[in-house]
Parts: sequence; C-alpha cells; structure tokens
Amino acid sequence: MGKYAEVCDAEMLALLRGLETAIEFQLAMPEQNRKRSRVILFADNTPSVASITNEKPGSSQQISRKFVETATNFLDENRRADIEVS
Repeated sequence: MGKYAEVCDAEMLALLRGLETAIEFQLAMPEQNRKRSRVILFADNTPSVASITNEKPGSSQQISRKFVETATNFLDENRRADIEVS
C-alpha cells in the first residue's frame, strides 16, 4: 500500500478483499447461485464505507474503482444478488 497509506485506505482494501472472497465463495457453490444472494460487508471506519463506491480522485481511487467494477460484474451476472456495505 505504500508508506503514505492511511487507515481509510486499509479499510477500503479490506472491503475489496472481503467482496472478492464472498464472490469466490458464492461461485464455489453453484447450487446456491439459483437462490437469492446477499453479500453484506461491515467496516468500523465510516469514511471508508462512505467512499468505497465513490470513484473521486484520491488516495484510494484505484481501490474504489476495482470495488465498483467487481461488484458491478458480480451483480450483472447474478441478478438476484445484493451487495450492502455498512
């Protein structure tokens, strides 16, 4: 992450990794893909939760873009799925 990373950057990276792990788990269980899926990611850092889907320029912009891209691709392929960040 680099020597200038902040706590918010680490929290946003953790949200991205959590999303990726949840998607991998979902894909590993094809019998569940026909059912409604709900991915809920929790973080104790309000700024990271507020900005994870905000692709504005900043220190975590690359992480935010990857999160949005990953979430969008998953939701496009799984119309009955929901993703919530809180």
